This record gives sequence, structure tokens and C-alpha cells, in this order.
Amino acid sequence: MRSNITAWIKKDPLIAFFVFTFVISWASWISIYVVPMPRLLALVLDQVGLSGPLISSVTVTGVLHGGSGVRRFLGRIFQWRVGIQWYLFVLFSAAVLAVAAGGLYVLVGGTAPAVVFTGGFGSLISGVLEEYGWRGFALPRLQKQYSPLKASILIGFIWVLWHLPIMPVELPLLAVYLLEVMAISILFTWVYNHTGGSMLFPVLYHAAYDITLTAFKIPTKLPLLLIYVLLNWILVGIVAAGSGLRGKDEERKDEV
Repeated sequence: MRSNITAWIKKDPLIAFFVFTFVISWASWISIYVVPMPRLLALVLDQVGLSGPLISSVTVTGVLHGGSGVRRFLGRIFQWRVGIQWYLFVLFSAAVLAVAAGGLYVLVGGTAPAVVFTGGFGSLISGVLEEYGWRGFALPRLQKQYSPLKASILIGFIWVLWHLPIMPVELPLLAVYLLEVMAISILFTWVYNHTGGSMLFPVLYHAAYDITLTAFKIPTKLPLLLIYVLLNWILVGIVAAGSGLRGKDEERKDEV
């Protein structure tokens, strides 16, 4: 049985990663809603669910490349020698768009949201738990078969699907969330490809983006959220018209 699973992982590592991720995450999250349990256990299972992409990517990498491969894979977060512009983008671009969205929202009659910054460490941990799977493992493999744009859209769709057990089920919000995730998935690919496959920058971008959403209370007001998503898509257009999605990662051969 174990040898069969190992052979399957080696034959279809990307499919194995997605299957393991969904099994770990969905089983953890769904059990919180259907099984009565203490709050502490529910919190633990929630974190296990969020860890699905990391656990799965490390597991599959270990089968493919052994312990040394896992160390190289995890060590990509220490690739930090890139231009200062990438630090500025991943740390502040989401906040700049949020300020612009807030200003436009006020211009059309809305009330400026009160800004409260919280949850920095938790957002950073969330970035590590998710990004090693989506960008670190899945993206380079998908880009071997598809263009960066197609790979980004595929990951964006799977990313939304993965979140469903912990997302609001209202159709309008889900549709807007899908548009939002598609846009930022393209931007994540742009960052990843232009920083040599470093994991530091997707993690920082993920954390900064989550902190911004919470601080500006963007998801709580649908018009504000729509403006913010539109600005993200405008940024995608600027990226596509400028340097494009390809970058230093184009010639990368080592996926770990």
C-alpha cells in the first residue's frame, strides 16, 4: 500500500499535492462544523487546515527528493538578495491600493473606514503555511506546462475552491472573492518570477495583503471591496503591459 502511494506521488506529484492539501484542509475544517468539540481543539484543527498546503508540499518534496530536497525547498525563504523595489511592492502595494480605494469610496458617498492594524504575526504564519504550497510547489510545476497567466488562473481557481469551507457562501461575495483572488494570484506569480523563486516575497506579500484587508475593513463593505478588486485588476493590467509575468524564474530547473 505504502509503495503504491509512493509510486503515485512520483508519477503525479502535482496531483498528489492538490489531493493531500484538500484532504488535510477540508477534513480539518469540516470536522469543526459537524463534530462537537472544545474551542481549543477547534482552533488547533483550524490551523491544521491552514497548514494543508505546507504539509502536502513538504511531504511530496520529501518523497521526490528526500531530506536534502526538503531542506532546499524550505530554505528558499532565505533568498532575500533582490532589488529594494520588490520589498516595497510586497510590503506596501496592498496598502496603497487600499488608501486609493478608500478615497474613491468616500468620493462616491461612502464613509472612510477606521484603520486598525492587527494580526501581523498571524498573517505572516498564514503566509508561510499557504505560500509554500501554492507558489513554492504548484506554481513552478504548472509553469512547465502553461503560460504564467494560465498557471496563475489555475492556482487562483484552486485557491478559492480550497477556501470554500471557511468562506461566506453568499453568491455575490463569492463571485467578488473569485475576481479578487484571480487578480492577486497573477500578481503573486509576477512577484515570484521576478524574485528568482524566493519564498520570502510571496510570504511577505500574503501577510501584508491580509493585514491590509483587516486593517481597512475592506471585506465588510461590498462597494469598497469592489473598488479595491477593480484597482487590483488595473494593477494586473499595468504589470501585463509593462514587464510582464516572466522574470528570473523563467530559467529555473530546480523545483526544490
